[in-house]
Amino acid sequence: KIRINGDFDVLMKNFEIFKKYCHDNNREICIMVNPMRNNWGEMVNFALWCDEHNVSLWFNTILYPAHLALFNLPSKELTKIIKQLKKDLEKAYLINFNSFLSKNFDKVNHLINNQIENWLWENLENGL
Repeated sequence: KIRINGDFDVLMKNFEIFKKYCHDNNREICIMVNPMRNNWGEMVNFALWCDEHNVSLWFNTILYPAHLALFNLPSKELTKIIKQLKKDLEKAYLINFNSFLSKNFDKVNHLINNQIENWLWENLENGL
């Protein structure tokens, strides 16, 4: 939805080409995800998808456009996001325990417990 004129089928075809090249040549491939207001609920699913494809996951911090960013949400909203993502992550980890790659679990865990919680504390200090 956020990629104007993007073609998901072309994206996935290209991903498979790059993934095969990297795996065949002992190189790491990383998926960069932009957590935003319109997709934050998908972050755990990104980790599961990356595990399924044996690739690493990284999260970018979105500052602009500000109306899509998470860091500037009111504390109440950030609290809801943290609670839901923790619940989703715990459920995913329990269901997929044997196949869940620890590096991707750690990436989502860091996003929740470090990045988003830091924004929450900063916003609480600033009365937001």
